[in-house]
Amino acid sequence: MEYAEILGNPLFVPLLVAILTILTTAYFNYWLRKWQYRREYVISNVEKTYIPLLAEIQDNLKSFNRFLETPYDLTFDFEKMESIKKSGLFEFIRNHDKKLGDGLILFYENIYPRFQKLVELEQETRHQILEIWTSHISRLISDETARRCSKTFVNYLYNDGLYLMLLNGKLSEGCAIWDSRVHKMTEEFNLYANNRQAEKGKVKVLSNVKFPTFAPSSQELEILGELSRPMMESLLAYHNQTKELVETEVVNGFIPLMQKYIIDPLAG
Repeated sequence: MEYAEILGNPLFVPLLVAILTILTTAYFNYWLRKWQYRREYVISNVEKTYIPLLAEIQDNLKSFNRFLETPYDLTFDFEKMESIKKSGLFEFIRNHDKKLGDGLILFYENIYPRFQKLVELEQETRHQILEIWTSHISRLISDETARRCSKTFVNYLYNDGLYLMLLNGKLSEGCAIWDSRVHKMTEEFNLYANNRQAEKGKVKVLSNVKFPTFAPSSQELEILGELSRPMMESLLAYHNQTKELVETEVVNGFIPLMQKYIIDPLAG
């Protein structure tokens, strides 16, 4: 009877509706606040993480893509990525988008170390080539003072891209690089000599010294090319393998995902 009386009470239905309304409203408000918090959290982290991280990756890719032009100037800086890794935001990225997170982790663990290794290989290769070229060229230079500067001259030739011309069999372009550097080195050599004379209080001006005192034949350039070929081919093979990974996993992999979320952080 008690239940029947309760159910029959004209206030029961309005009271039940009121209780259900309060509970539903509370749950909805809780869910809404949670959704808003998550939305703001995602947007905030995308803005402070994805944008600078993408800029850093793209800057380093530009350096990587200039490798064939200026391998001696190869440097990488992933300060932002290191900071994100240490702060644990890789996990946030992985929760946001598993494919994007896995791509970044793959980059950090496999491709980033290859960038560092490429820098080390380039430095080792350059050192070996400069030593071999210097040894060969110094025997061909008759002037004693110029011979002592042959290592500087060879370093200039390397930086001017002579190794690439020789590697590709472009001997005429190699000769042009050599001639251009001879002209520049001669000017520097004579300027140095004149300054030394001035320091000693002498007025004699050296204007006929040429560095080095010979023009290379195609045969000599071929010899330099063959001397450096095994080392350069090994370095370029490592670079090309890394480039394939970069194209597959980075350029066509997680970068488009990052760009998508930068435009719309809540994109599905």
